Amino acid sequence: MQKVYTTTVIVIALHPTEELRLIKLQKELVKEFFVPGGLVHAHQPLWIETGFESVDQAKKEIKSVSILAPEYEDEWVVCPVKIEKVDGSVFEGKLNFIDGLPHRSAPSNDEGAQTFPLALKIFRLGECTSPSPGVYELCNVVWKKLS
Repeated sequence: MQKVYTTTVIVIALHPTEELRLIKLQKELVKEFFVPGGLVHAHQPLWIETGFESVDQAKKEIKSVSILAPEYEDEWVVCPVKIEKVDGSVFEGKLNFIDGLPHRSAPSNDEGAQTFPLALKIFRLGECTSPSPGVYELCNVVWKKLS
């Protein structure tokens, strides 16, 4: 019998407009970083872990969300994320962006400079579960619109 993994985290799922902008940038960066014999690929899904314990708590407490320019972290490119809460505190997370990179200099994409920082105004919040490795499900989804 195979083990079932049940990890639940509260995540931000991007609005389709922002998601498409980031997917386009992912494709350009994968082309830039490709080397023969290497395995470089866009990370999916583009979800941001929030650090909240429930969807309701996240919906009530999130004041702003900003995705910053991509940077290196070991063999990945990640986008730092700042989630400001209504009490003024800031949760610093990350958006995994590109996987499997050889260690190189920072991404040099011109469009990236125009894209970031990306302030999210409308997005979905949900519970991400992973019933098995490499399988992700988004449940109890609600929309959040920031003013």
